[in-house]
Amino acid sequence: MSSLTIEPSLAQSNPGTSVEVQFRSVDSISVSGCVSSTPLNDASTNFDAYADYRGCGILSTPSDWYSDPAELVQDGRRYFQLRFTFVSNIQQELLAELDAFGFAYRVN
Repeated sequence: MSSLTIEPSLAQSNPGTSVEVQFRSVDSISVSGCVSSTPLNDASTNFDAYADYRGCGILSTPSDWYSDPAELVQDGRRYFQLRFTFVSNIQQELLAELDAFGFAYRVN
């Protein structure tokens, strides 16, 4: 897995702002008994604003949050979740910004 690259870089971002990306993973997801909305197809219904699972089905115990995506590979779990934290500069009224996000992976 590649390292995390964020653009604009910290040097190019608004002063005092940042976008933090974290990852965590689970071993298994069971969706038996779920009619339409599952954590596999609808994160907004199944997870709350703090990324805690509140939906239909059963998730195995999640890992800790990681800042390095390589740690997802090391723990060997199949499913993962991302969390973005936007840190703004309230004294200068500057916002952290993210225009797009992409995730590349290789299937063996």
